[in-house]
Amino acid sequence: MKGLNTLTTALNGCKLSDVKWLGSEEELNDLKAAYTSSRGDMDKIIDSVLCATVEDESRFREILTRLITDGSVKPYAAFTNEKKTKATARKRKVRVHTHARTHNRFTALLEYVQDHPGEQVPER
Repeated sequence: MKGLNTLTTALNGCKLSDVKWLGSEEELNDLKAAYTSSRGDMDKIIDSVLCATVEDESRFREILTRLITDGSVKPYAAFTNEKKTKATARKRKVRVHTHARTHNRFTALLEYVQDHPGEQVPER
């Protein structure tokens, strides 16, 4: 069960069934719909696609570029001409959030150890 919990955490709380969705026709359709409705804005695409994170950006960009090339979706300037500063800001925001989350976990662990001297720290 520990492995399943680790997998669930790695997927940011997504269900195991969502893993089957990755790479499927359904994911492709969801990505097309998100791209079209957001007019190519990657921030909005990531926010609207199921379980998507910034780590999915390069995969999404590759898929969407292929869809643009084969004419399945029209090219939007927000996607094809996205400024590097916007992509960098998106990645920086994730790093700051991750750092804050790690800091909060460390602080909670430190408080537990201080409040319970000599006890073993319980596993998550």
